[in-house]
Amino acid sequence: MITKQRVTAAYERLLDRFGTPAEKTALDRSAPLERPAEADLINRAIHNARHSSAGTTELRAALELAGLDQQAAETREINVVARLRERGVSWREIAHHRGLQSAQAAQQRYDRLTRPPEAVIYAFRAADEPGAPWHGTPDALPADQYETGWIDFNPAFPRPYSGRRLELLYGPAGIEVMEPHLRAYALVNGRRIAVTKAVQIELFGG
Repeated sequence: MITKQRVTAAYERLLDRFGTPAEKTALDRSAPLERPAEADLINRAIHNARHSSAGTTELRAALELAGLDQQAAETREINVVARLRERGVSWREIAHHRGLQSAQAAQQRYDRLTRPPEAVIYAFRAADEPGAPWHGTPDALPADQYETGWIDFNPAFPRPYSGRRLELLYGPAGIEVMEPHLRAYALVNGRRIAVTKAVQIELFGG
């Protein structure tokens, strides 16, 4: 199971191995945007592996980042296609520039990427605080229809729950989520799960 902790550890391992001095000290200087993207670190690990003396440690870490990099790439694709459609660009043209065979294939791909999630995180509370209240919609599902998970909440920018361990409730609640290009996800019990709009606003702000 690839947990968030493992993904974070893989990122830090590659940053320590291949990052520049400025990139390594970005958080200390309150400049998180200066940290390299996952794709950059993955490419650096691949480039380093061209040397016959290179081991597999960095490549293994790069593989653990691949899922997060894929999520970021799909989010960028959703944003690009949404903006093109707003400007009247046809599905046929989008298919051409995306390397797809038909307008239908382009539209079906976009629909798949933006399909409402079957399971959503609909409630959370601070797991490190005895008796902490639930936030969101904790009564959305009966006891036999939801699952529980935990994450260590460490967003790029400081938020009220930064650094806290959170307990989450998730399941097929059918509650409103953000638009696809704005939607937040969490890696819970090995699954990438979207959060509801209400939970996302409470965790990250409007």
